[in-house]
Amino acid sequence: MKRTETEIKQLAKDIKNNLVFTDRHIREGDLENMLPSIFMVLLLMDDETSKKLQDDKPYLFYEYYDKASPRSINGYPSFFSLQYLDKEDTIQCFDILKKLEDAENAILGDNNE
Repeated sequence: MKRTETEIKQLAKDIKNNLVFTDRHIREGDLENMLPSIFMVLLLMDDETSKKLQDDKPYLFYEYYDKASPRSINGYPSFFSLQYLDKEDTIQCFDILKKLEDAENAILGDNNE
């Protein structure tokens, strides 16, 4: 599902402000095993919904922390819902996120110094 530029900008801002959990937050080695446990809807969806999801070619799974269930699994939040971006929208989102981080560093200075 394609997102508007406004939606992608808002998502980048929300990721920057730590309001969103993405599959990129999952530690290397955990992604394949933990993704369905974190985004439980992946385990629970019917075949038709699963096929539609595959046809949409999701590239980034995410959800807002305020939609997390009260339980966590191996230190990760768990969700009964998810949202996703395709590859093109994901690249655009992370380009915007990088620009936001660069602008913040230019104004406030790099915290790694």
